[in-house]
Amino acid sequence: MNITVYGASSGQVEQAFVSAAARLGSEIARRGHTLVNGAGRLGLMAASADACLQAGGGAVGVIPEFMIEQDWHHKGMTELITTHDMHERKQLMA
Repeated sequence: MNITVYGASSGQVEQAFVSAAARLGSEIARRGHTLVNGAGRLGLMAASADACLQAGGGAVGVIPEFMIEQDWHHKGMTELITTHDMHERKQLMA
C-alpha cells in the first residue's frame, strides 16, 4: 500500500515533530508499505523518508521541476516523480 504523508520541508520545525515524522516513516516501512511524500530534503519530509529508507522501506517523492532546479529535493528517494507545477504535484500525491 502507498501511504502519502504531507509534511513541512522547513528546517525550523520543533524536534518533537521531526521525531514523530521519523517514527511514522519507520512504521510505514516496518508494515511493508511505501511512503509517498513531496521529496523535500529538509524538515518532516526528509525525516519521514530517511527513517523509512533506513528501515528498509520504499520512499517515492513527488516534486515540481522548479524545486529540483533549486536543489530542494531529497536525493535518496527510491523513486522521484517530477511534475510540471505544484498543482500537478498535489493532484498526483492525492
